Amino acid sequence: MKSPEIAAELFYNDVDPETAKVMVEGLKSQSYGAFLSKVTYTAWRDIPSTYLICENDKCLPVELQEAMMKTPGALFEEERCRAGHSPFLSMPRFTADVIRRAAGEKI
Repeated sequence: MKSPEIAAELFYNDVDPETAKVMVEGLKSQSYGAFLSKVTYTAWRDIPSTYLICENDKCLPVELQEAMMKTPGALFEEERCRAGHSPFLSMPRFTADVIRRAAGEKI
């Protein structure tokens, strides 16, 4: 990544500094082709899904997350947390519980 400070702030703003450092060091470039590829199937149109809105995300503003979740035809349940862009690192127990609930477990 060309700007590790920016990556740490955007992706890992609420993660402990040592973990954020390790994660930034592991970042690789995204293929430009991935942004141009034609989508052939969107499972969230057919399979009920859960969208975890991260209220302190500095990469995707809450309004954008909400707009993506409300895409016509989407079948999203909404969960919210006060995490940044990487809740699986800053709030792993909560994130695991969201996944367990989405899978149908009563917790």
